[in-house]
Amino acid sequence: MNTTTHPCFNAISQLLPEQIRNIIVFKQHLDDIKESIASSQLQRLNDLISKTPLHLAAFEALQLKLMATLSQNGYSDPAFALQQFIDEHDNASEHLLSLKQSLTEEVTALEKALLVNDLLIRKNHNRIKQ
Repeated sequence: MNTTTHPCFNAISQLLPEQIRNIIVFKQHLDDIKESIASSQLQRLNDLISKTPLHLAAFEALQLKLMATLSQNGYSDPAFALQQFIDEHDNASEHLLSLKQSLTEEVTALEKALLVNDLLIRKNHNRIKQ
């Protein structure tokens, strides 16, 4: 099937890289938080933490936009919609599959960064309590 003729192929081709960029920025934000914790820069840490909800909101907004695009085109199962669309409409170059794989890798790295930061914050919080 000629994939680029499907109405949401181009939209998804634009949304996936946007999500990847957003996650990279979010990971950098988490690295900055980690650095602030390590160097005990409390004011900078508080400033960064106050901006975290903005990163989460941007992440969520892009995910909702992707899911809405897929749903409007008949792919409504949140767990499988993107993969189903890719299976049915990606071209021989596997453009969307490659983007999805990159997105998955970035999400995994983001999850690890969130876990590390959570552990560091808890450790420092406990140290301060003592």
